[in-house]
Amino acid sequence: MVKIALIYFGISRSPSQTRDGIYRNIIKPNEDIGVEFTQISFLNMIDRIHNARSGEYEVDIDRSDFLKIYSDYYFLFDQKKNKIDAELEIAKKRQDPFCDDWASIRNLLNQLYVLKNGWNAFEAINNDKFDAYFFVRPDILYIDKVLIPDLLKNMSHAKSILIPSWHSWGGLNDRCALARPEAAKFYASRFNQIKKFCKYNDLHSESLLAWIVSLQGCYVGNLPLRGKRVRSQGYVKEEDFQAASMHIPSKTRRFHYNSSKREVRWGYKLRDFLS
Repeated sequence: MVKIALIYFGISRSPSQTRDGIYRNIIKPNEDIGVEFTQISFLNMIDRIHNARSGEYEVDIDRSDFLKIYSDYYFLFDQKKNKIDAELEIAKKRQDPFCDDWASIRNLLNQLYVLKNGWNAFEAINNDKFDAYFFVRPDILYIDKVLIPDLLKNMSHAKSILIPSWHSWGGLNDRCALARPEAAKFYASRFNQIKKFCKYNDLHSESLLAWIVSLQGCYVGNLPLRGKRVRSQGYVKEEDFQAASMHIPSKTRRFHYNSSKREVRWGYKLRDFLS
């Protein structure tokens, strides 16, 4: 039997709209063929969203909605406790890539902080061994059906991770991923590498992910799963899935990333890539 840890991470903006897509396209087709899921939520608890970049202005959030994404385990963190000050100051020593007074960077740091601490908490109590970890954001309306046993056939290396090809923005899409256990640890613990990454780079989510999986010697392949962002008002954003799309091989291959040039390659020796 294939055993999968399905991890929800981030903010659950409009779960009544997104949960059916998760069940219909990820959970049910795989349970029908014998896949066993353990569902885990690492969620940022907030009372209000104000994000000019996403068009969300002082939108009140009902915290009870966070429980509408069914999970076997919940790790809920109050974002008001603000545990990201040190990492934010590190990021501010460089440029704000979004030019929105660091609002987007704060959101990213809060998401990564909760993901890291949720991962550590679950690892401390978990005795199960999973074939892979499936990371999904609960504020995404997923529109493609995926069969996990077929995808696992493309992930023979212990450090394999599948990433969507769209919206890579010079790095790797960080909205969802299917990862073997060793690669999952690196994906979930990105927060620990902020200081090292920001020594030479502006903090950017896609670049950070690409840099970390390259640094850790991961093997990257394509996750054929698309999703539309859902805003807290219930608005579903229409996505251009060709935007910043890149060719990612179906079967995982050794991945290299040059963060200074924001270039990616598969299968090259690192010294050849950086020269």
